[in-house]
Amino acid sequence: FCAAVTLPNIVHAFQTAESLRARGEPDWLQLTGLIHDLGKMIFLRGCDEDGTSQAEQWSIVGDTWLVGCRMPEELVFPEFNALSPDAAHPERTTETGIYAPGCGLDAAFCAFGHDEYLYEVLRQNDGVKLPEEALYVIRYHSLYPWHDACCYAAIESDRDRAMKPLVRRFNEHDLYTKRDTPFSEAELAEMRTYYGALMDKYLPPVLAW
Repeated sequence: FCAAVTLPNIVHAFQTAESLRARGEPDWLQLTGLIHDLGKMIFLRGCDEDGTSQAEQWSIVGDTWLVGCRMPEELVFPEFNALSPDAAHPERTTETGIYAPGCGLDAAFCAFGHDEYLYEVLRQNDGVKLPEEALYVIRYHSLYPWHDACCYAAIESDRDRAMKPLVRRFNEHDLYTKRDTPFSEAELAEMRTYYGALMDKYLPPVLAW
């Protein structure tokens, strides 16, 4: 069960990170939990036309999926799948679509969202020391048809299959820690100190967005 919350997204970020910390996950995964939704900051430069504005948001939040192949029925609101331009293209309605079997998710195109934006920010900035597993989790944590419903088996690679348990483990802490309860000032102070040290360890002082 994932509670609907009214608190700022930073509270969810801390909730995710603290859940990973309490489970004894590696510090880099704890930091991943803290920053995993920061790609939503794209709205600061967004526009209505491409769905990255605060008013529209359709290209920022929500589950992602692979474009260029059949849209799975496991998507949220699959009744709208037929509205996709891919639905009228014969090649893009097959299981593998435009992709070679087993090519891997990194060789496919995901519907754009906050995941991909943050992944690209981290990938393109010098001085980011997070392991590749962290960037993988950030990039695909919203690809629910893949890691939750086991779609795209014909496209995923051995690397994707090996990474899937990590993404699922991460999402247990992302989805199921949302609570409409604020942290105390003392808790926030302790977390700022703790996670500030992790940021110094894994991230450069300034990121180009």
